[in-house]
Amino acid sequence: MSTLRQRLSLQQQRILAIAILIAAILLPVAAVGALAWIGHRHYDDAIFKTTRQLKSQSAANAGRPQLLQTVELLKAKDIKKYFLKGSTPALAGAELQELVKAVAEQNSGRVLSVQMLPHKDVEGYRQLSASLQMSVSVPNLRAILYALESREPYVFVDGLKVTSQAGFGFKPAPGAPEVEHFVQIDVSGIAPLVVADPVAAGTLPASPNPATTGAVAKATGGKT
Repeated sequence: MSTLRQRLSLQQQRILAIAILIAAILLPVAAVGALAWIGHRHYDDAIFKTTRQLKSQSAANAGRPQLLQTVELLKAKDIKKYFLKGSTPALAGAELQELVKAVAEQNSGRVLSVQMLPHKDVEGYRQLSASLQMSVSVPNLRAILYALESREPYVFVDGLKVTSQAGFGFKPAPGAPEVEHFVQIDVSGIAPLVVADPVAAGTLPASPNPATTGAVAKATGGKT
């Protein structure tokens, strides 16, 4: 340090001292400023997220009356027509199979097989699924898909697999019939679960016999 002082003039030493003093003052100020900036950024992000959430919830609350009105209108409608009518998996599954098979045959599809898939019971409803295999041309396949998705009860197309029976680059001759392809369609329908009546099912305990009750009360001195 003494060697450095000897090399520097008096004016340079003063400048160096002032620079060190300024640095010593500015460094803590810069550190505090950086911490304040980070804190402000954190709170700004929190305010932005909260504001966006508030706007979203306010919009949802504003649309609540209209939503409730729509729900009431739906409750007033007969929604049973949108569901399969079978009360058991076997009946509902048979209904779904016949429905899909009829739609395919009505639109010139040659049905090869119809197979039921495992059903699922979720929140008061039963989802029935079936897999249909057939041979059909592309135009007729479009008609089948449209008929399935636009009919009642509702039928949902869950999967579709088309295997071409023509070679690569095949071009039919003008006026020739459409080439048929092997098609597998997985469909599903919904049926409401039927809650068994405990009285009709005989699961409620039998009502007490008045004669037996009177005899027991008499034997026990009126205490039951």
